[in-house]
Amino acid sequence: MLFDLLNFLIKVDDQTQVDLNEDDDTTDDKTDDESDDDTEDDDTSSDEADEDEDEDKDKDKDDESGKFDVQEILDEYDLESPADIKDFIANLADLKGKIGDRDFDELVKKAETLETYQQHWAKQEREKKKDGETPEETISRLETELSDSHDEKTKIVDQKKASEAAEKALDNFNDIVSSVIQADKSIAKEYVPYISEFLGIDNPINEVDIENRADVRKIAKNGIKKLQAFEQVIIKRYRDGKIKIPKISTAKIGSPEIKTKGPKNLKEARKIMHQSLSALFTKKE
Repeated sequence: MLFDLLNFLIKVDDQTQVDLNEDDDTTDDKTDDESDDDTEDDDTSSDEADEDEDEDKDKDKDDESGKFDVQEILDEYDLESPADIKDFIANLADLKGKIGDRDFDELVKKAETLETYQQHWAKQEREKKKDGETPEETISRLETELSDSHDEKTKIVDQKKASEAAEKALDNFNDIVSSVIQADKSIAKEYVPYISEFLGIDNPINEVDIENRADVRKIAKNGIKKLQAFEQVIIKRYRDGKIKIPKISTAKIGSPEIKTKGPKNLKEARKIMHQSLSALFTKKE
């Protein structure tokens, strides 16, 4: 299993190097020597061009059949870039060099068996110590073991209570948010599953291991896809005539225009001018 994975990743690395170097490769154009017989040169060039075209087509088919989804490999094995694949393969190759032709699964099984034996030997060692204990030492040991056992059980019980309390709190949260969404009749039924998840109901982000970069990356990509799907639902509702574009007033936004009454006659006009000039030249104290 390990060796199959190693061989597969080596192929991926080779393909990645090809993809990275494609932009740097240049094709050399072949030119034929000039000849006095133009007809023969044209026929020869045509035949060579056809052969080159057939070879290119066959090469393109081989390239297409051997391509990998490099990004899928990066996500699967929590790698950042194609360059990391080389280091990943190097580590596997080093492991293969240490294992040799031995079966990896068999080595794991033997290691587990050895661990079982070590636990058994440790138990036997404790039994031997018991035989050489004084009564006081036995009492002290039993008290320590009882205290450790009690602490371990208390820790398990506390963890269980905390887990149950968290689940209950999450259920209450889901119930409250769901009731608010259901009570709001302005929300279209097509929006409900998206809004519910965006607000945290059964959202996988609540359970993701934030230290696992592959899981976090997967959650982020799925979240983007969900948002894009939500946009398509909105567009479909608009096309179906269920959404209308709100009308925007063309009136200018700003301070309302203040209309002032003009003078009724020449006498009133002179009076207004006099008041304006007096205000300009009057000395303010």
